[in-house]
Amino acid sequence: MSRGRVPALPGRTGIPLPPVLYHGTSTRWLDQILRDGLAPCHLTGEVQMGCYTDERGIGVHHAVEMADAEDADPVLFRLPTSRFDVARFVLDDKFVELRPSSGRGLFALAMVGDEAWENAPWTWTAMLRLAGSVGYTGSIPVSRSVIVTGIRWPAPGTTAAHAYDL
Repeated sequence: MSRGRVPALPGRTGIPLPPVLYHGTSTRWLDQILRDGLAPCHLTGEVQMGCYTDERGIGVHHAVEMADAEDADPVLFRLPTSRFDVARFVLDDKFVELRPSSGRGLFALAMVGDEAWENAPWTWTAMLRLAGSVGYTGSIPVSRSVIVTGIRWPAPGTTAAHAYDL
């Protein structure tokens, strides 16, 4: 199992992974996740995967979106990349098709435009580096110790329909 670095391409060194990845969800699934781990939760094309990000803000955004959709509270997991098997990372096609909804991916999309975004030769490493998103086809055991606390949504000084303390 390869952990912590992208396998090297011929003539190049491996690309280091960020130290942590985040996954945002809601309390609707918390008991199941704590019992069974974070498992692939949606089908993208022919691939069953979970979505992860290296930006805490993107993770919080998705946790709040899930909580609002499911009439629950948001939950954010912070996972060291040493828990991931690099061979199980995949391109998050949904992120290409539906476009980013927060974080630096919005900036990248604005810079290149819709057509270039959709037709880019995406790889999971490029998507993680440029837009902060990556798919993962494996399950990851978790405990309450990797749940992020102390986050306010929205950030102080901003407004939103719902406010949360994570």
